[in-house]
Amino acid sequence: MKRSVLHSCSLAFMSFVLTAVGGCDSSRVPEIAPEIVEIVMLEDRRESSDSLLAYLNNPDPVIRARAALAVGRIGRADDVASLSSLLADPAVNVRRMAAFGLGEIPDSSAATPLAELLLNGEESDAIVREYAVEALGKLRWGGDACRVAFDDPAASVRARAFLSAWRIPVPKILDDVIDACAEENPEIRWSAAYCLMRIAGAPASGRTPIATAAPLLSEEREEARNTFLALLSDADTRVRLQAARGLRTFGGDSVMQALMELTSDADWRVRVEALRALSAEVEADDGPAPRGVPIAALTPLFEDPHPNVRIEAVAALAGVGSAIETLPLLLGHLQRPERRVQEVAVGALSRRWREMGDPIPADVLDQIERVCGILLDREHWSIRASAVDAAQLLPPERGRPILERLATDDPRVAKLAAQPLMNIVAANGTGPLWPRIQPTLDELMATEDEMVRLMLVVATGELFENDSTYAPMETDWASFEHFVGQSYEGARRHKTMIDLREATIGVAAEFVDRPEMRSLLITACDDPKYAVRRAAVSALEAGEIDPPRRAEPPETTLAPSDYEAVLRWARDEHWAVLDADAGEIVAVLYAEDAPLTLWNFATLANDGFYDNGAWHRVVPDFVLQDGCPRGDGWGGPDWQIRCEINPRRYVTGALGVALSGKDTGGSQFFFTHSDQPHLDGGYTVFGRIERGQDVADRVVQGSGIASIRVVDRRP
Repeated sequence: MKRSVLHSCSLAFMSFVLTAVGGCDSSRVPEIAPEIVEIVMLEDRRESSDSLLAYLNNPDPVIRARAALAVGRIGRADDVASLSSLLADPAVNVRRMAAFGLGEIPDSSAATPLAELLLNGEESDAIVREYAVEALGKLRWGGDACRVAFDDPAASVRARAFLSAWRIPVPKILDDVIDACAEENPEIRWSAAYCLMRIAGAPASGRTPIATAAPLLSEEREEARNTFLALLSDADTRVRLQAARGLRTFGGDSVMQALMELTSDADWRVRVEALRALSAEVEADDGPAPRGVPIAALTPLFEDPHPNVRIEAVAALAGVGSAIETLPLLLGHLQRPERRVQEVAVGALSRRWREMGDPIPADVLDQIERVCGILLDREHWSIRASAVDAAQLLPPERGRPILERLATDDPRVAKLAAQPLMNIVAANGTGPLWPRIQPTLDELMATEDEMVRLMLVVATGELFENDSTYAPMETDWASFEHFVGQSYEGARRHKTMIDLREATIGVAAEFVDRPEMRSLLITACDDPKYAVRRAAVSALEAGEIDPPRRAEPPETTLAPSDYEAVLRWARDEHWAVLDADAGEIVAVLYAEDAPLTLWNFATLANDGFYDNGAWHRVVPDFVLQDGCPRGDGWGGPDWQIRCEINPRRYVTGALGVALSGKDTGGSQFFFTHSDQPHLDGGYTVFGRIERGQDVADRVVQGSGIASIRVVDRRP
């Protein structure tokens, strides 16, 4: 794996590379103020120092505004008072950044000044008010202030209030939201429809946690259902999308018929959401139940002109009709040439097999075993990986040989099989736990693959957490603690195994009351990687133990002059050109909004890091994601970058940084298929598709990318 020049080059070499990737012409790019350079450096090091806070009082409003953004991105509760004082600044851009920055500080104290700003009605700038109500949504507090924003004179503020209100939540909100769903302004209408969808309890499209709204009363649910049904014919696609998503939680023949009609919508994303709603279980008197959708209604969609609709139609067979009806269809789809269709069909088969009873009938078990045999012989690792879930449905004596084979397969398969195999091994026999699991554990830990080892550490930790089942003896505990400690030390010697070190810290954190584990956490507070130090410090603090040091600052090899060079480069315009199997995608890049993020992306791209990659994750009507050198979403470079959250929105085609927690970005990125406001303020936006959205929409999971390059002229 190539190491980015961002992390290793001298200033002279950096200047050369700047010219290569972007062309920094000093004759037309103004000098960067040294105060801005220092602010960016302190932000990148996550140092909220006296020198940074002093910039909040600088005479130059540009510097005050940039310092306000930095303080918000760092996110210390102790800085709320200093930042909130800027809500009264005479410069409007300073007030905007103060309002936005307060929303990035994860502490309820940040909400109070924002709520006061909206309640007193004295702020004249609509963008300040918009950022303030958005911040209240992120902070999940301030219902009265959010309700005031429903009646704001600016449509943009009213729209943002509805996009925020479901998170707070606002008491007795339903009437306001339903009324807004009939507004003439499409921005307010779709925002209200989105809010209604969320308070009706629709699930998230991706893995981002979604706040749970208070359950609606029966008469409120009826109002919401009728509103969604009316919105299905709205001229704005965004409104129809929210209505279809909202109806996932409602049953009844009228809903089913309306959703079936929606599968003919002109927009592929609406067809996808209609399929998901049709296949979702709804609450009946005796518990969750399928809708009873006739399978024949899905048949045309198996040949839909859009590939992601076809895939979603196969996935819908997991929740439409009965298992008896759908199993033959799914087995047929398993023979189709499209790899993603096969993977989705296996997932749907596994769900249907689970419905066949407890215990599963003998003839069905035979069928599962036959299908696993077919999958094990498939050429591509991702199809073999889909056998892991199916094998777990078999009795241990039949599932174990399959999982043992999968656990020694391609590492991308083995990491999935490791934990279920360890569970079977642990449950097989009596007596001390460690002697039962050690032979298998030693064999599998011999791999060089970090993620397989990571999953084995996690699996072993969970076995010891479940001590009521396995009742480990003190000798077992001693062996386990030695294993976790050795796993950490081995990964630390390897230097690049950051994820494995974090995993061992996560396991040790569950047993912080044991001296050996506590000692490991204290040692890890001095780990050379910030993410590991942060995990160790947090674990000790959660166990009410004072850590020996702070986790900050994050490591960086950049000197102040290097930051200046990047900021100068960011003053120019840049585009990303993606040459994918599906066609060409061109994205304009927001260099000044996220300069360090974009510099990391540009140097990786122009170093060839992304060449011959694959879209490892595609969730139709949500995102398409790439940037994993492993091709399974579990990989990245041997460093992490800090988030540069900014006011850009996750509209259709937005380009964002994929994360596994704050400040964990590296190489993975994603584009959105449609507006995703729940991502706003949580993930760095650093570009948007300018040409090729239709190409991005037709990308299917697993398809390839020949190359990505960053250029300084519009292609």
